[in-house]
Amino acid sequence: MPVLAAPPTRPPALEMTPDDLLRLPDGEHCELVDGHLVEEEMGFLTSEVTAEVQFRIRAVVREGKLGWAPAQECGYQCFPDDPSKVRKPDASFISYARLPLEEAHEGWVRIPPDLAVEVVSPNDHFEDVQRKVRDYLGAGVALIWVVSPAGGTVMVYRQNGRYSLLGESDTLTGDDVLPGFSVQVAALFPVRPPLPPSPSDAEPGHSRQQGSQGTWVRCAPGEWPSGAGSLAGSCGCSAVDRLC
Repeated sequence: MPVLAAPPTRPPALEMTPDDLLRLPDGEHCELVDGHLVEEEMGFLTSEVTAEVQFRIRAVVREGKLGWAPAQECGYQCFPDDPSKVRKPDASFISYARLPLEEAHEGWVRIPPDLAVEVVSPNDHFEDVQRKVRDYLGAGVALIWVVSPAGGTVMVYRQNGRYSLLGESDTLTGDDVLPGFSVQVAALFPVRPPLPPSPSDAEPGHSRQQGSQGTWVRCAPGEWPSGAGSLAGSCGCSAVDRLC
């Protein structure tokens, strides 16, 4: 009886080091977990919300000269359970008190941020997001925001074990971690443009439109001023609000 050969085995993936990731040409959107790359891509809506959160954090940090608000490509190598792990929050803040200017350097940041923010993408798994939160808390991050564009919410985690879920009508603050930061949650998400006026808002036979001089009414076809010097047309519109 012929002996069947064992199926070929796939060679194990090579583990990477933080230095390898730092030298990787296209590694700016990758984290390093358990020695393996974890790609961190986001779609249009997620990136828009991320940019808004970053902008608002940076504005407060700059105005108050509070510290650092690096871009999302900034990685943190500060996790006691895995010294080679590199996480890249979508936004973060480190105070000058913990990282003075003269101690800043290129490469991965070796201390945890004061604030870490994760903006949830549609393809993110709940377990993965929760693992990031546990990693940040375990590293000593004082304040964590998990922003959900789909749900219009922000989940706030604190180092003391307290947490809270904020809706669009609630106010998100930086507590004593990022003093001066305060914004309504709804302001973090895209603003829907106002709907155009409904035709039912105008009188029958008219369409109401908005112009540079205010609201005017276009008369129905065939309705014209009754005379050259008339202040009102046959439809009854006054000369100041008609465009016939």
